[in-house]
Formats: sequence, C-alpha cells, structure tokens
Amino acid sequence: MVPIFSLWVLLGVMTPITPHVDVGSSEIELALVPDHISVGASYHGTTVRVSADIPPCDGVAVVLEGDEEDVTLNRKGKVVGLWLNVASVTVHGAPRVYVVASSNELTDLCQTHQRLELGLGFDALAERIRFKSDKPLTGSEFEQFLRLMEYRGTYATGTPIEVKDVDAGHRRASTTLPIPSCVGPGGYSVSLYCFEGGELVGRATAGLSIEAVGLPRLMKRLAFGHPAVHGILAVVVALAAGATMGLIFNTRSRRRK
Repeated sequence: MVPIFSLWVLLGVMTPITPHVDVGSSEIELALVPDHISVGASYHGTTVRVSADIPPCDGVAVVLEGDEEDVTLNRKGKVVGLWLNVASVTVHGAPRVYVVASSNELTDLCQTHQRLELGLGFDALAERIRFKSDKPLTGSEFEQFLRLMEYRGTYATGTPIEVKDVDAGHRRASTTLPIPSCVGPGGYSVSLYCFEGGELVGRATAGLSIEAVGLPRLMKRLAFGHPAVHGILAVVVALAAGATMGLIFNTRSRRRK
C-alpha cells in the first residue's frame, strides 16, 4: 500500500576516502568507494562500497546517515469518500538518509541501551524523531513516516555485511550501501561499529559527499537566487519534456499504422 504521507523532495548524487580512527588499541581504516557522488540530470541512484580491516569480533554494523532536518508532510484521510489532505504533520530530528548494514541481527550485536546510544536500528530512530501537528496526533505517525521513507528507499535496514579472515588476528568487513536517486546534495556520514560479546570494541567514521551538477545544480541556484527565472525555466523544461514525449508517441503510432 502506498504510504499515507506525501512529500515532495529534491533530487539529490560519485570516488575513495580512507580516514582512520583509534578505538582503544585498535586502529580501523574505513574505505568508501566512491566517497564523492555527482548528481546530474541522468542520475538514477548508485551504490557505495564500504570496507575495513577490523579487529577480532563477532559482529559488525555500518550506518549511513544524513543530517537531521525538519520536514512537513500531509496526512491524507477520506472526506466524503475522497482521499484528501486532512492535517499537516511536522517531523523533527529525522535524518535525511538512514541505511543500516549488519553481519548479524541488530538484537544479537549488543544490548538495547547500547543500540539506542549508538543509533542502531529503527527503534533508536523512534526515540529521536518527534512529531507535531495542527490536529491531534494518532500515535502511528512514526510507523507511517517509516513506511514512506522505506518506500522512497532512503531508510533501510538488513543490508548484509560480509566478514572474511585476512590473517591471524585480522578480518575484513565489506558491504555495499544503496544510494537512491532521491538523496539530496550534502554531506553524509558512514560509521562502522565492531562488537565482541555484546561490547563495542572498535569504531570508525568516514564522510560521503553528494553534489548536484549540471541542470540540477543550475535549477537549485535559480530556485534560491532567482525564483522568477526558476519558475519560468521549470515551465519551459516541462513543456519541452511534454513535447518530446508527444513526438515519441506520435512516431510510434505512425509506425504501427
């Protein structure tokens, strides 16, 4: 079923980064390929390969997360048999993107309090995100918001992590994170956590940047700097797209005849 929230979002965007972080006595080097994504008019989503040599452990988790932002959604409901917007709901503290990969079930990696502290899993998100509305809240806002974000592909859990032995005392963890086409430009963080016996024994964080280029970048600049020109150009682009599609369909119809 299509989520009952509706939201208009900007298109949001691709090369490696290798920062390292000391955790206790373990130094973890986290590599992202690519670490920079360029979003142009033909961008339809991509993936980022995350890998790291990790200390001995029995579980690994990786989290891709964007900055928190406030968004306003429309709640739909039936009015005289029609689906209409019946309330406005503002979401506070929701990350723009939240993708979790793990080598085991999150509940097997560590205790609940540590998952909440590290922000691992949708239960942790539920503790952070708040909702306000001009109408009474129903209590199901988080579930509805989560379905919307999963439907768009910006929230996901269950991506697998492959862990292989490299040599004595060292293992390599790797995973491929999906980056959907609707992810907007900006900075994103990728964090890796290693657990042994339910305790955190290593962690590292790297940055991922997404940049709009070409037409998307031009449209964004015009939207903020020259809104009137942006509106005119948007209409021209829409008319050109409509004319192109009409020409394609007319050509196919003539060929069939």
